Amino acid sequence: MEKNIIRENISFAIRPVNEFAMTAMQYFNQEEHFNLIKEYNIKIDKRITEIFKAFDDNISPFLKSEIEFFNKTKTLTVMILAFVDYYEEIKTVEDYFKVFDSASDEEVFNFIGGEFIGDYNKDDNSEWGKVINSLPKMKEYINNWEKLNLNFDGICTGFLGSKEQIKIVIEFLEKFKTKNNIVLIDPVMGDYGKLYSTYTDEMCKEMQSLIKYADVLTPNLTEACKLLDLPYPEETPNHEELYLLCQNLALNGPNKIVITGLQRQGAIENFIFESNKPYKVIQVEKIGEDRCGTGDVFSSIVSASLVKGEDFADSVKKATDFISKSLKFTTNLNLPGSYGVCFEEFLTELK
Repeated sequence: MEKNIIRENISFAIRPVNEFAMTAMQYFNQEEHFNLIKEYNIKIDKRITEIFKAFDDNISPFLKSEIEFFNKTKTLTVMILAFVDYYEEIKTVEDYFKVFDSASDEEVFNFIGGEFIGDYNKDDNSEWGKVINSLPKMKEYINNWEKLNLNFDGICTGFLGSKEQIKIVIEFLEKFKTKNNIVLIDPVMGDYGKLYSTYTDEMCKEMQSLIKYADVLTPNLTEACKLLDLPYPEETPNHEELYLLCQNLALNGPNKIVITGLQRQGAIENFIFESNKPYKVIQVEKIGEDRCGTGDVFSSIVSASLVKGEDFADSVKKATDFISKSLKFTTNLNLPGSYGVCFEEFLTELK
């Protein structure tokens, strides 16, 4: 299969967004469309299957997952349009792949997790403006909250899309962290020994600076090792080794740490560390495949429980049991892993 088949058949020259977006949408819905074509006894053009194969062969797993997500949320066209509009060098689909895969963490955040706006054009209202950079807004919020003398019972951080964002969170914590509130930091950086594709070495160093402000830290094993500049182990560490990891992390600030999602003999463990206390381990059955969003649910439940004055280990157990129940429910629905975890059914059980 010639790799230039996409470039030959789809061009950004006239309607760049519509052409690529339509191809992407057809690609991710090809089974449904092919079944419909067969139902009406229409012969499938060989060229279509070749284009789909070329599409599959020439995009990275990261880019494929992002396009699939935006296709499901019906914002695929907008995302592509904003990206193409921003980079003048994008003339073909192949250019789009290259620019997207080589974009910095901040650029990716701006287009994937950022905000899209429409820019009305009298001659062609399909034109869209640039993506708004959220960093100045974040600083404005901080300044306004400071003027209002706002106080927070708890502060929880999750995924951060650039080193600049991490710096702003540090600035926020310097102004709003007190002896009377609880700061939980979930250092979302990677999993299974690898950093996420949007993460850079600079961001890792900034995250090491950020955890100094944490009262509670919720890394997985990959993130714990990266925060300590340690190699990822070939096997899950034993409990004594995990305790040592937590002791070293605690030297940087947090006095409560839970290393999440440890896999051991078909089970999932959460290792709980509190300064000057014996460690605890909560183990549950591993249910189904890995699903996105479980870490966010976990940190949210733990942080809310701690703000209510609940015991740390009890908070972790509550979060663990809730996620297990939600995963079992989600697995029974036979939903794709990309759909995440269906937890809404059980929210009223959280107290």
